[in-house]
Amino acid sequence: MNTTLRATGVDRFFHNIVGVALLAELVLMFSNVICRFFFQFSIRGSEELGELAVMVIAFIGGAIAYPRGEHVAVEILYKILPDSWHQPLRAEAAWVVVITAAVGAVLAIQIVFITTIKNHTGILNINKGWYSLPMIVGFLLIAYYGLRRLATYPRKMTLITGAASLAVFLSGLMTKPLWESALDGNPGLVLTLALFLAILFIGVPIGFVLAACGVFFLYVSGGASVTAVALNMQNSLMNFILLAIPFFVMAGYVMTEGGLSKRLIHFVVSLVGRVRGGLYHVIIVVTYIVSGLSGSKVADVTAVGTTMNETLRKEGYDMGETAAVLAAAAVMGETVPPCINMIVLGSISTLSIGTLFVAGLIPAVVMAIVLMILIAMRARIKGMPVSSPVPFKEIMQRAAIALPALFAPVLLVGGIVLGIGTPTEVSSSAVIYSVLLGLVVYREINLKGIWKIVVDSSSVAGMVLFIVSTASAFSWSLTIAQVPHEIAEAVISLAGKSGTGFMLLSIAVLIVMGAMLEGLPAILIFAPLLLPIAPQFGIHPLQLGIVLVLSMGVGNFLPPIGVGAYVCVSVSKTTLDAMMSRYVPYLIALIIGIIFIGLVPWFSLVLPRAFHMIN
Repeated sequence: MNTTLRATGVDRFFHNIVGVALLAELVLMFSNVICRFFFQFSIRGSEELGELAVMVIAFIGGAIAYPRGEHVAVEILYKILPDSWHQPLRAEAAWVVVITAAVGAVLAIQIVFITTIKNHTGILNINKGWYSLPMIVGFLLIAYYGLRRLATYPRKMTLITGAASLAVFLSGLMTKPLWESALDGNPGLVLTLALFLAILFIGVPIGFVLAACGVFFLYVSGGASVTAVALNMQNSLMNFILLAIPFFVMAGYVMTEGGLSKRLIHFVVSLVGRVRGGLYHVIIVVTYIVSGLSGSKVADVTAVGTTMNETLRKEGYDMGETAAVLAAAAVMGETVPPCINMIVLGSISTLSIGTLFVAGLIPAVVMAIVLMILIAMRARIKGMPVSSPVPFKEIMQRAAIALPALFAPVLLVGGIVLGIGTPTEVSSSAVIYSVLLGLVVYREINLKGIWKIVVDSSSVAGMVLFIVSTASAFSWSLTIAQVPHEIAEAVISLAGKSGTGFMLLSIAVLIVMGAMLEGLPAILIFAPLLLPIAPQFGIHPLQLGIVLVLSMGVGNFLPPIGVGAYVCVSVSKTTLDAMMSRYVPYLIALIIGIIFIGLVPWFSLVLPRAFHMIN
């Protein structure tokens, strides 16, 4: 959501908690790398502490992301409806968040007494109740922030929308015996999907939509105790590999704030900026490089767009076209390691994260070539500007300055492929390396700036991890009604025996659902469903995984629904209408590229086979 709240002492207190958790885990993980590499031993209990840090970042970091306006939501209705509708809808959305958070807190407290408080970890003997505590605190904090947001709206409107919301909620609790049998099975599923669409389109952030609908479906269907939603939210994050996400986000912030991205852009401009429409080619090339450093699409678009905006305007480039190119480039970069979506995909499937990283390199090159061919054609037709050539001596100077930053992707991918450490440990090394460059080499950040980066990183990473937990819980709730099984049968039936039909159908599903679910939840819900049946059609799951990530990216940046499109518009300082009228050719090019990659396995499988990562 775009609405932000003014920071208070409560905010700063919890920012410090999450920041300390992230910094402590960063030091621990990097120390583990040093100990393993030089002294051949690992720090005992590092995984257990890492999982606890993930809980703190996901639930408390996810909570503080709410008042900062970092939770993504579908805003399409606000572009269509009159302004007089906006505040009532936003108030209703805030009440949904408050009620969802209150229910979540109650369920989180219940799982402490039902399961976690009775168990301890295997190495450090930590009571597992501590792993549930961040969820309790996080949900209570979200409820508090929701009420704070409601206090900013007119009192009468807040009371009316609140009374209506609470009336519906309480009547549902008290009248359950009257309708329970009628909503068992498919009717309950249909009602859940209706609720999903209703609260999604009034602007409730996607993470809270998934949590609310997961609880609602179990409550009306009676398939399992609603407590299972909170338990699955916690269990989905008990994966050490997910700690790589905050580290990659932090590396992206350091790259931007520390001046690394800016120097990379200046170097690439000197190489390819001299052709007609050359600055758009620069966006494609730089996004490929920066994607391998930040792992965050928002960070990629922001770093490239804000750095190049002034030059693009000065050279006379159309900013609506710029937003379209930024969106297309961001989709292209979805499979450049260390993409967060590939980390999540690896954590929920049998696919190795290192193998996914290697497999994604060539498909991204294919997408880049397709986009650059289109840019070259449009540059000639539209008469786009031509930049002045940069002298050879200056190119060499820029290359020397950018070279340390270019080493970062080698460190990331090479460290994982060569087995120097886990993705989590290697990502911690990338953060330390980037910080040293920003502090010592480029000297554009100081210790105060690093703390701000830590807070910003923990908030953004918390939002991502919170969505991972709620999407996993929602997906688990659907399995109670055999929904994944029915969808799988429908896909198989529609595709027949055609591998091409299955691939095209998978692409279409992920584009549509990527737009509706803000990308990441689409992967969490549909990847476990589609990957296991891919071999039935003669398709390697690794190839399908790459195609799913790219297709999800198209949906995420698809205007007017995809939230990524609004980021591109905001960064380019233009309008959505200006972007949409120019985005169609790029959308067609992206889809052609994805179909090409989907129908030619070689692009996704050649490098993993060359490194003996798959048979």
